Amino acid sequence: MRPSGILDAAQCCRFLDLPGDESRNAELPACIKVILDEVTAQQQQELVNDIAVKNGQWFVTEMDKPDH
Repeated sequence: MRPSGILDAAQCCRFLDLPGDESRNAELPACIKVILDEVTAQQQQELVNDIAVKNGQWFVTEMDKPDH
């Protein structure tokens, strides 16, 4: 479950469409960095799990081919 106030991927992409310029360094509070690191790690693990499932399905499909 995503903590309240965390943006999904589509919302983040929309931010990249906004005009802007770099005028000064932004400070990231330590508590926000911890949350971002946790969410990033969770999303990376979900991606790895999805890839593992797809690879498993592909492997089974390929192993069944010689039997047919």
